[in-house]
Amino acid sequence: MTEETHPDDDSYIVRVKAVVMTRDDSSGGWFPQEGGGISRVGVCKVMHPEGNGRSGFLIHGERQKDKLVVLECYVRKDLVYTKANPTFHHWKVDNRKFGLTFQSPADARAFDRGVRKAIEDLIEEVENGFWRAQKAPGLPTVLL
Repeated sequence: MTEETHPDDDSYIVRVKAVVMTRDDSSGGWFPQEGGGISRVGVCKVMHPEGNGRSGFLIHGERQKDKLVVLECYVRKDLVYTKANPTFHHWKVDNRKFGLTFQSPADARAFDRGVRKAIEDLIEEVENGFWRAQKAPGLPTVLL
């Protein structure tokens, strides 16, 4: 990955060590991203990429040995997340598939909780924004 993002350390919901994987559907296998190696991977809160003032969440991975950014994936509320086994989870956004081979089942569980929290926050933000937009000044809120 060429684009570099360095979120603040305090913006992370979770950070773990894992090998970042990518899916090659033509061969049907998972392969280490950018040659492999242990990366520090986390879910962090960032300003939304569209620059509309809203916040979003980014899954950010940086390989430890050379600080190369090997994973940047914005979390969306429709992200499909799969726990394939205790130390390998993968997800799909649009046509892209990413995976993580975790150092331990505890890291995998922590990362899963972080992703779920990010998705819940995104859904809550959309729902709250929707309800605020439906209420006109001086009129009662109508629940649809």
